Amino acid sequence: MQVELSHKEARSLFGALIDDELPKREALRLRSHLDACVDCRSGWERYERAVRIVRGVEREKPHPALATLILRRVRRRRIHGARALHLSHVHNRVPVEAIIPVMLGIAVAAVLILMAPQ
Repeated sequence: MQVELSHKEARSLFGALIDDELPKREALRLRSHLDACVDCRSGWERYERAVRIVRGVEREKPHPALATLILRRVRRRRIHGARALHLSHVHNRVPVEAIIPVMLGIAVAAVLILMAPQ
C-alpha cells in the first residue's frame, strides 16, 4: 500500500525527478500526485520550465588567466595564513589621488568649524 505524498514532499522531489534520480516507485508516486493535484502540477510545470531555460543558457568560458589568479590567491593564503589578512592592504591600496580630496575636505570643514562665530 502506497502512502500519498504531501504537497511539501512532492515539491521536494522535483529536483530528483527532473534529473532522473528518483527510483521508479517514487517517480510513480510523484507522477500520480501531480496528476491529482492542480497546485503541485502547476508548480512542477513552472519548475520544469525554469530548469529548461537555465539549462539552455549558453555557458561563458572564463578568461584563461582566471584560474591562475585564483590559485595564486589560494596559495598565498595557505602560505601566509592569518598574516595574509594583515597584508591584504598591500594588495588593495587606495590611490593617493583619491585620498587627497577627502583630506582637503576634512581640513576645510575643520577650519570652518573653528572660525564659526560662537
